[in-house]
Amino acid sequence: YNVMTLLAYKSPIGSNGVIFLPCMQGAMTPTWNGNARGTFTGLTPSHTFEDMTRSVFEGISFGLRDNIDRFEELGMDCSSVRMVGGATKGPFWCQMKADMTGKRLVTLKNKETACLGSAILAAVGVGAFASVEEAARLIRLDREYVSTGADYTECYERYEKYDKILNI
Repeated sequence: YNVMTLLAYKSPIGSNGVIFLPCMQGAMTPTWNGNARGTFTGLTPSHTFEDMTRSVFEGISFGLRDNIDRFEELGMDCSSVRMVGGATKGPFWCQMKADMTGKRLVTLKNKETACLGSAILAAVGVGAFASVEEAARLIRLDREYVSTGADYTECYERYEKYDKILNI
């Protein structure tokens, strides 16, 4: 993560026009398409490895934005989003997601949330807690990210256009 982050940081917002569609095993959410494939588009001889690296961070983050947009269309409150897993290991990527979505994003102290969830359920099962809600006290928040105002609008619109064209 550290090497990739350093490379990505050297490229500006929008990766100098490079778009990465992260459908390496098909598109899963928010629209399922098992035939979709990942791709870089917009490449020219002047693009750098830094541009391509940042486009990977951005492409995956645009997928998060797609999902949040869909949840909000369904009436869900997404003003605050909890982030878990490997994508929370670096502040650069977390901040990028907060800027792209305009949402308050919060990471958890325990990065192994599947294990934490299992421990919570087991604790309720053996009677250590009366309910899952009570056991959820074990969840500890770590860091909060809010938008700095960085504008991803133009590159997100390009991402959407390519996503619709290439993942039919």
